[in-house]
Amino acid sequence: MSSATSPALASAPAWRRALSIRARIVLLILAVLIPAAGLGAWLLALDLRHTRDSARDKVTILTDDTVENLRHVIDTSGTLLARLASRPAVQALDPAACDETLAEVFGATHGASGLELRDARGAPVCACDIAGRPRRADPATARQSRAVDASGLTASP
Repeated sequence: MSSATSPALASAPAWRRALSIRARIVLLILAVLIPAAGLGAWLLALDLRHTRDSARDKVTILTDDTVENLRHVIDTSGTLLARLASRPAVQALDPAACDETLAEVFGATHGASGLELRDARGAPVCACDIAGRPRRADPATARQSRAVDASGLTASP
């Protein structure tokens, strides 16, 4: 081996000539890993953005379906209440005739667990269960409902 240095090494800056082989290998590895880490971070951010957009689209579809279902329930309930309000037995608040009327109307209705008719003060007049069978209206729930109404909220058990 000759003691002469190569031309590439002679033209290198002094700090690079002073580095050991081990330090040069570490710098080479860093020169490769830093851009790779940047690419990985960019891909991770891109995937996160895609996941967020996909989740937003799914939530939009879910809310649109929920709004449509709620509109249907509200429209159906409004129709049911209009049919009930037009019946003479309901307008008279006669419990004997009312029970049959509620059972007849409620028998064709789906999606509710029961129906109860109350007067303007909240006292129960008549009720029917999920099968459309008349049941006795519970005065205790009327007291509970009036107590809730006094706070500005309306609830139904």
